[in-house]
Amino acid sequence: MPAAESETEANRFSGGHQAQLTFSSPIAADTAAGYVAEALKNITGDNGASKYEAAASLIAVKGAGEAEKSISAAGATNKFQTMTLQATSQVAQEDLAASLTQVTKTLAATPAFDEVNSFATSVALETQLDALYAMLASLVMIVVYIWYRFEKVSFGVAAVVALAHDVLVTLGSVALAAWLSGTPLGPILLLEDFKVNLALIASLLTIVGYSLNDTIVIFDRIREIKGKNPKVTYDMINQSVNQTSTFIVVVILYAFGGSGIHGFAFSMIIGSITGVYSTIYIANPVLYWLVQREERATASARTAPYGAAPTP
Repeated sequence: MPAAESETEANRFSGGHQAQLTFSSPIAADTAAGYVAEALKNITGDNGASKYEAAASLIAVKGAGEAEKSISAAGATNKFQTMTLQATSQVAQEDLAASLTQVTKTLAATPAFDEVNSFATSVALETQLDALYAMLASLVMIVVYIWYRFEKVSFGVAAVVALAHDVLVTLGSVALAAWLSGTPLGPILLLEDFKVNLALIASLLTIVGYSLNDTIVIFDRIREIKGKNPKVTYDMINQSVNQTSTFIVVVILYAFGGSGIHGFAFSMIIGSITGVYSTIYIANPVLYWLVQREERATASARTAPYGAAPTP
């Protein structure tokens, strides 16, 4: 700091107050000054107005001792565990003491944030588009894999339709549970306003795997029954349905697993139910419809006169 500036700073706080501040963990000097200034600003006079509207200009906080460097998107910041607080003579001694007491209470009740990162709308939109592209790419890869394994694209499309159904129904059920939690039915069904957190995302990913596994098991059974028969019939699909479920396990988790996995267990219950019936009543009918549609188109192409367009 230049000598003239240092002298001006010293004159500014001449006749004022000084205090030593010690924190349980290092924070930035500007953060500490902000807390003290806010506490001073909240002190009111006899007329109910703030006594220190320009509180930030009446104090200064400087780090003491060895600094701890913190690197963030905003750049490098020096943090200190011990600091020196200076206040001008305009601040009453009792008001300064009251503000420090208030800062102590505030920091004991809430964590100190040295910085808050905000994201522009364009960044959020870019993230949404990236997530959408990733989801579409994963669905395409699922179709390609099942197509390769079962030698018909109809199998892949049917599996993805059932998968999308399971995830969307589960998300819709989470939203419905939030609404029902405020009704008399909520406590009876142990419903609450489930948040979309890491546990819920983990349950959705589990449902994705569960749904695909169930569907592929059924499709594999269809392939075994089909053998060398070129056609997939209704009777083949009907014979292949033999489902098992983890429903009892997730119900126990939901009722007795505790609050930490309550949302996870709720999503798994919905996912287990939808995963079972979507494979039987969605994936299989969609597969049958697609196969029959393909076979009708092939038959029409074979029987149509030369040069005529096949009927759909």
